[in-house]
Amino acid sequence: MNNFNFKKINPKLIYAAFGGLLIALIAIVLLNSHFSKTAKTGTDLTAINQVSSTSPDVTISASNSGSLVDLNISPEKPEKISALSIRLTVPNQSKTKIAFTQSQSLVQNGWIFPINQVSQSSDGTVTNIDISAIYTTPGGFDFDQGFNLGSIVGISGLTVSFDKVETKVLDESAKELNLNFTTN
Repeated sequence: MNNFNFKKINPKLIYAAFGGLLIALIAIVLLNSHFSKTAKTGTDLTAINQVSSTSPDVTISASNSGSLVDLNISPEKPEKISALSIRLTVPNQSKTKIAFTQSQSLVQNGWIFPINQVSQSSDGTVTNIDISAIYTTPGGFDFDQGFNLGSIVGISGLTVSFDKVETKVLDESAKELNLNFTTN
């Protein structure tokens, strides 16, 4: 006999979960429709994926700090962001398990990380690290100072590169922001 009592579930928790799911779905639909409209109109997608010549809105950095790599993001000017997607690549030489651990302070403040995946490229030469994060509160995250997204373990001593085509940061209206990338 199942003794679970549904009456003890906090309704605010259910609303928050559904709200987060709804925001995640909207972000996916917006990103998908943007790229599918571009493809249907015959626009050259390579031109879209080139790095913009305008000044960056956001800097994403990967800082090697001994046994792990910290992922940090900082604004060039105050923004409201709602989602981000990052792909990092490392040479397929790691002998240890590679993993990403998201910042618990972000999770506690309304961020969810629906994608946190490590995979090998189809030719086996590089390891892809895919991370996405969505801010679940309407109106966007007030982004006026830098913060840590989390840390990657298992890639000590290896060169980390950002995939500049697959890495995106969206503002509260789902507009793609211009990015600057740094690694050290």
